[in-house]
Amino acid sequence: MNPSSIEKMMPERALVALINIGHSARKGGLVNQSERLFQHLSHAYPLRAFPYVGLAMACMEKGHYARACTEFEQAMQNGGEGADLFIWAAFCYYQCGRYDKVAQLLHRVDVEDARGELYGVREMKDLLLKDVKVARLYRR
Repeated sequence: MNPSSIEKMMPERALVALINIGHSARKGGLVNQSERLFQHLSHAYPLRAFPYVGLAMACMEKGHYARACTEFEQAMQNGGEGADLFIWAAFCYYQCGRYDKVAQLLHRVDVEDARGELYGVREMKDLLLKDVKVARLYRR
């Protein structure tokens, strides 16, 4: 069965519900369960960004920043974009000491496009830019 036929099997509302359950599980402390759900979704929807964002957030929650970077990269390759995605990916790269990638991603972060102050995108960008190693590369 190819990925496009699998996508047609699940109504969009059910898919959105599963995504919300996955993120709610992670926020509720059920990180392993959230990770498994998004892993299954990544097999069913390999060309979509959302499963990889969910996996990255679970990895980030566990402190597995290198793997989170990999998952965020896959999400971006699959068309994922937006201030929230870029800022969280930048945070993970910062934790891995990849300041060049942090600066590159921060150039893509438009705080006006963020979903709101609830997510603290502006604050996180400002905080990352306070590090001299990032700021020096960001100005290029």
